[in-house]
Amino acid sequence: MASSIAACNNSGKMALTVENSEIYFLDTLLSQRWTNYSNEPEREQARNIITYRLSNTTGKKFLFAFDQLTLEPSIEISPVTQHYGYMGFTITDRKGKVQIPYATMVTPAVTGDLFECDSYRSDKRRDYYRELGIGSAQINDFDNYIRNSMVIGPGETRVFRAIVYLPIMYERDDRTGSGNLSYRDLKADDEFQLFYYCKAAALRSSLPKYIREDLAKNEIEIFDGKLEASPVKLKKK
Repeated sequence: MASSIAACNNSGKMALTVENSEIYFLDTLLSQRWTNYSNEPEREQARNIITYRLSNTTGKKFLFAFDQLTLEPSIEISPVTQHYGYMGFTITDRKGKVQIPYATMVTPAVTGDLFECDSYRSDKRRDYYRELGIGSAQINDFDNYIRNSMVIGPGETRVFRAIVYLPIMYERDDRTGSGNLSYRDLKADDEFQLFYYCKAAALRSSLPKYIREDLAKNEIEIFDGKLEASPVKLKKK
């Protein structure tokens, strides 16, 4: 059963809806493993394909900016710490307390052809942004806009899918020495809640003049505020 909580606008509303009726997690308490799944079958059991949608019943065109394929856990996200568009989620226990995932230490990255190639492309992209006049403090917001922005017009609904693994969200990668992120004490009936947040003024200020003018010319507004889908119960596998 799909669920959503809408944000009202003058002539309608924007709504964020999760289509999953349950979100699953794998119980790893007995093994006390928090860095990696032991094998592929276990990893598959921990995988959730989250299907969600944004619906626009207002009379306006709204711009959203977020990574469509990645849902991040909410860790100290607030209007002060988060500027650009962000699609994230919280997990709360039966008492309404937000569960915070644990992160292991990240060791110095192991250099290699793939790692160095990715780093090179990232550096070149940042150099290109600077040549467009994007300041260092604006680069992350601008990059998010260029890569992930979309416009949802009046009467439109857009459908998205992303994968979330629980309880180990990100596994340790021995190739690069990366850390990992995992939840330690998930229980059945904990609640998963998806949200989208954007501080429009902050995102707009990070955009160059030609983009701001283009948005104004096409009567496109950057969505401002927070959308929340209705909570979905966790179920243990």
